[in-house]
Formats: sequence, C-alpha cells, structure tokens
Amino acid sequence: MTERVVQFGDNNRLHGIMNIGGSNDRPTILLFNAGIVHRIGAHRLNVKLARNLADQGYNSIRFDLSGLGDSAPAPSGLGYEEQAIADIASAMDRMVQEAGAHAFVAIGMCSGADNAYRAALSDQRLRGLILLDPYAYENPAAALENVIARATDIDRWKRKAKKIVGLEKTEPATPVSATPVSVPSDDDDDQARPIPPLEEFGSDLEELCNQGTRIYTIYTGFVKRQITKPEQFFSTFASYDFKNAIDVDVFPAFDHTYTDLSAQEVLFAKISDWLGNVFPPGAEIIDE
Repeated sequence: MTERVVQFGDNNRLHGIMNIGGSNDRPTILLFNAGIVHRIGAHRLNVKLARNLADQGYNSIRFDLSGLGDSAPAPSGLGYEEQAIADIASAMDRMVQEAGAHAFVAIGMCSGADNAYRAALSDQRLRGLILLDPYAYENPAAALENVIARATDIDRWKRKAKKIVGLEKTEPATPVSATPVSVPSDDDDDQARPIPPLEEFGSDLEELCNQGTRIYTIYTGFVKRQITKPEQFFSTFASYDFKNAIDVDVFPAFDHTYTDLSAQEVLFAKISDWLGNVFPPGAEIIDE
C-alpha cells in the first residue's frame, strides 16, 4: 500500500489522500466528508476503512469536498449539491489518470450518503454505493416497536422523573441577558437534515437500480424510529422495483458514528464481505 497526498480539480483546489497499489479488477473506493467533518471521518473511520480495504487490494481516495477540510471553496457558483457531484467526478477523473481506475464505489455517511447517490445518478462510473444512515422513512412496524421500547424503558422514566423533581426545586432567576441553551432530549427527532419525500428518494433508488448500480444500505440506532429491521426498508419501498440490487443491514445498537471499536470492526467486515460478494475480482460488471 502506498499513501500519497494529492491535489486535483480546477486549480488543484481539492485535497485528498490516495491509497494506491491495489488491483484494477476491483472497484476504486471513494471516501469524503459527512457534513462538515474533515475527510478523515468521524473517529477516523475513513482513514481506517481506506487502509483496511487497501490490505485487501482496493485502491481508494479520501478527500475533502469544496470548502471543507483542506479544500478551497469553489468559485463556480454552483449550489452545494451540484458542487459535491462535480467534486466527486473530479476525484474519479484523478484516479483514472493516476491509477487507471474504471469503476468506483462511493462510501458515504449521512449527508455523505446523500451526495454519493446523487453523484451516481449523474455518473455511471459509480457502479456501487455503500450508504451509511441515508434517508429513512417511518415504517409502522418500527414505529410500534419504538413506542413499546420507550414505554418499557425504566431508565428513560427515571430520567424524566429526575427532571420533574428538579423543576419543583426553587431555581435562581435567569438573568435577562442570558442566552437559553437548547439541550437535545430523547424525545427529539433522530434525523438532523432535511428529508425529501419518500416518493423522490424511492424513484431515485429505482433509477439507480435500473442503470445497474449496486447499493448496500446500513442503518444504525440513529434512525431507530424509522427502521429497526431490513425487511422494514423493503416494505416501506414496496411500490418500487429495486431488481434485487439493494442490500440492507440494520444495527439499532450502534450509534451514528460507530464510536465503539467493536461496532467499527463489524462495519469493516460487512463492507469487505459485501464488496467481495458483489464485485469479485474479474467480474463483468467492472468492465462494462
């Protein structure tokens, strides 16, 4: 494995790290920002993933999108989504030039998943997507399961009781100049970004499947109110034909950013297995 700093895109605005030395009979992996998090990823997930996959023969590039991390803002005036798509295309162009890549898989978390699937809609070099906590939509079975879990969660009721007792105590008056602080509670919505209508996301996924893109979707407890089991995903999107091109795993016990090392190990193993099964060395899909 060889790691090298690289600059690319117009005026070399974009910065990243290439892992090269793998085989081109495997897809090249793209890793980039989740929200405003630097390209290394939460808990260095992108770094660990890139190196883990390099040991298995995958080339990769992890990079910052325009205006994030080490990459300069774009002068083009494109909107955020359009610029992210352009940046991802630039990263693929550089890996084609540098390592002869000709098929790609993007791994994106949260808003990174959103950028990944939009990029795949416009660039069919992206033959695979690994989406970590992409958009999730409420499923009746998951909603009922969540209600029951919350109603029977003794620790949750203890926390609420402590809050009520605390309110009964006399508190000093809050200075007029003080700024109220909002503290997230366990009653807050799970997803923290705008969610498009289900029909829009479902149609986009169906289009990707129609063009031959393979998709692996992994959900965590971050969206436990919307999905807790893989079958709920497929029942939510029952009116769409995904042509068996989407695989789903759900890990309700894992937090959104895979803080625990044991959760990271499971994630890496799942990604490695999926890539090996869907894109085995020499598979025809790589050469299309």
